[in-house]
Amino acid sequence: MQMVQLRLLKLISILIILLSILSCATAQKIDDETKGKIEESKRTNELKIQNRNRYKKIPSEIFELCDLQILSFSGSECDVKPCTNISNVPAKIRNLKSLRQLALVMNDLKSLPLEINSLKLESLDLSNNFDIDISNLEIQSLKILNLNDCNLNSLPKGIWNMKKLTVLGIEGNDNIPEEQITRLKKEIPNCVIYWK
Repeated sequence: MQMVQLRLLKLISILIILLSILSCATAQKIDDETKGKIEESKRTNELKIQNRNRYKKIPSEIFELCDLQILSFSGSECDVKPCTNISNVPAKIRNLKSLRQLALVMNDLKSLPLEINSLKLESLDLSNNFDIDISNLEIQSLKILNLNDCNLNSLPKGIWNMKKLTVLGIEGNDNIPEEQITRLKKEIPNCVIYWK
């Protein structure tokens, strides 16, 4: 009985070691080009990355750039599968308190974290994220919001509180009810709406 327990303990130890090696091997590493851009952004407060099928998630190093004002993390059109585009925005986005412009165009985002609403963004571009759920979006500082080609069935519930909005791009979202557009034009008359 004792011999069986010892063998079982050895087996468990080996499994733990193998799992730790595997998790290290699959950890996302950033390439030299991205490292260079991150370093440069510390001087310019601007970071633009074209994913080009490299990252499944936004590199965590980006969320340490507290003075960053402009962030663009664009995905790629994919003719060849599997396609590697980011599918979520982590709650750590709240660390980027100086961020004013955020573009996450052509990714595979399905939702947004509530923490995005704590940012003082003036411009947000989520275009070409098909089937994204933006129902919790309510950034009151937004002036420009682009949601083109997102396959939306309605405007975000919080859009009525975005009184600073001057430009709304919703082209390619033909299922948005016309009465929502009419209401928005009345409630935020200074907003130019690009639709259909």
